[in-house]
Amino acid sequence: VRKARLALEEVNRRIQAYEAEKQRLTDESKKSGVKGLTAKNMLAQLEAGPLWEKLQAALITAEAAVRIATKKYGGGKFISDGKSSGKAIGSNQGSIWWLNRDLAEKKKKYGRRAKK
Repeated sequence: VRKARLALEEVNRRIQAYEAEKQRLTDESKKSGVKGLTAKNMLAQLEAGPLWEKLQAALITAEAAVRIATKKYGGGKFISDGKSSGKAIGSNQGSIWWLNRDLAEKKKKYGRRAKK
């Protein structure tokens, strides 16, 4: 569980770096002239750049670590009755559930994009 948590922290650091660069380029792209156009071009290239690739690699590593922790500690099973959202069964049930949920949210926002 500790390795999975550390892997997700690494993903969080990569996301913060990506978002900071994206925000910087967005602010610069509002300028007029060559600097603004250069920033727009860099912003368009950001998803294919090394920052995005590092984020993708960290996401894949975190996904593997969470999957291993889920298999090892058995936190992936859900029981649901009609009223509540459900309960996870197994040891470390809360932490495993949160790791899976955090990973799912990050994959939804920063995961691989469908090709157009």
